[in-house]
Amino acid sequence: MNPICFEDLIKCDFNFWKAEAFRQYWKNESVFSYMQIPRPNNGLTLICCDMAIYNLKNGIKLTAKKGDVVFIAKNARYEVTFFGGNQPSHATVLFNFLLLDNNGKEINFDTPLKIICANSDSNIYHQFHELSKIFKNEIYKGPYFKIIMYELISNLSKKTVYINGTDGISKGLEYINSHLNENIKISDIASMCMMSEASFRQKFKKQMRTSPIKYITKVKIEKAIQLLVSSELSIEEISHTLSFYDTAYFYKVFKNITGTLPSAYRQP
Repeated sequence: MNPICFEDLIKCDFNFWKAEAFRQYWKNESVFSYMQIPRPNNGLTLICCDMAIYNLKNGIKLTAKKGDVVFIAKNARYEVTFFGGNQPSHATVLFNFLLLDNNGKEINFDTPLKIICANSDSNIYHQFHELSKIFKNEIYKGPYFKIIMYELISNLSKKTVYINGTDGISKGLEYINSHLNENIKISDIASMCMMSEASFRQKFKKQMRTSPIKYITKVKIEKAIQLLVSSELSIEEISHTLSFYDTAYFYKVFKNITGTLPSAYRQP
């Protein structure tokens, strides 16, 4: 089975293997590292401290804030630093797992690290905490633990690029994520959401914590990374597929967002 993106789990039939969940407590600026050895499993981390900064071995950097859910794929090599108060505090809830398809083959992912949900809603918080509570009480082999696991994965795979409270702009988000191969106009999305362009931009920035243009660019680059890892398209073809002005501009934007060049994601 070819590597898949996390969003596509909603389309798959899969089984959990070696699942575990627990709360983690870190002092301010504590560091955890998988730089020397590859991560042995997939992980979903709910950030409960102020901020966590991830650095992949290839130099790519990702900053997650309180309420974000970070997905880390098996075999990723990275280091993460947690920022919060000066005393040890409840910094994260971690859910580790492997996935198998119906033939018993392991499901792998095309991106080593990404934020799949920003500013999680109360339902996501509840599911993470329920998993950690059940696992701690050593009753994780029961059906309730499995039910929560499937519900959490289902919810997150649907909400990968959404945040809680996107009423009014949800149609725009859906349109953006299904038209990444086009030159998307903010005025068209605003009309789709029955708002003036100014109102749409204001509401979008309030709910998504970024401007529509920056959001579109970000998800296009995330899609580019998926294509670089999982397809044989050339960098020029990927640039054209995602409707960048030209390849030179694509390189510039890619490096500004990821800190590295597209070629870093190609297997040697």
